[in-house]
Amino acid sequence: QQKEDTQKNKSIKDNYLQNSKEQTKLIKTEREKKLEILETIEKADKIEEKIDLKDSKDIKLLYYWDETYFMFYYNKAFYIVDQHNAHEKIIYTSLLNKINLHSQILLIPIEIFFDEMDLNKVEFLINSTDTVKYIINELGFDTEITKNSIIIKTYPYVFNNNYVNLKFDIKLVFLDLLDLITGISLFDKDKILRDIISMFACKSAVKAGTKLNESEIIYLCENILKLDSLNPNFCPHGRNAVIKIDFKYIDKLFER
Repeated sequence: QQKEDTQKNKSIKDNYLQNSKEQTKLIKTEREKKLEILETIEKADKIEEKIDLKDSKDIKLLYYWDETYFMFYYNKAFYIVDQHNAHEKIIYTSLLNKINLHSQILLIPIEIFFDEMDLNKVEFLINSTDTVKYIINELGFDTEITKNSIIIKTYPYVFNNNYVNLKFDIKLVFLDLLDLITGISLFDKDKILRDIISMFACKSAVKAGTKLNESEIIYLCENILKLDSLNPNFCPHGRNAVIKIDFKYIDKLFER
């Protein structure tokens, strides 16, 4: 009986170890897939094949679905766009490659004070000042940290008034950024910066269901076309941002 129990326990332990290994392998595979997507986007965005956009009048807005998707025509091709994913990709690419990443100087600096509920956040900032300031500065913020507040002097140009969805509160955007940083194990600054840019772009992008006016949609169209590459055309999380339908694509559909 004791021998049977020992064998049974060994079998349970072996199964547990096997399941743990498989689970670890699955998590690693998912992480690797996400990293591959980000690396593919970065490589594609550095290809110097920019579209020559002569005039926004060349863009013909065709349809706007449920304040989420829109379709436009440009240079003998149709484009179907997810407004959130596309805006996320635009922000991500701009921040990652530092395109137009100039700081917008605030005439009157904004000071954010912390109450007792935010003491843990302040403590984190005090203990990780160098790393946090590195990330914040790389994103285009110029800040001064005091004992109980953060003074914002500049913010990223990517959030200037030419961009969609900028009825935003600089305080809230900055606090969102701090929330993304807080609690992360900071080892590789550049890797953490890339991950935060990805999350920051998603949180800052116009949301599905948010109604855009025509000029805002046209502005998104222009920036989609100005991206270094439309293939692959994914947002940082691997979702389609733009589907391009040209003559070759239609030929393929009809098996020509």
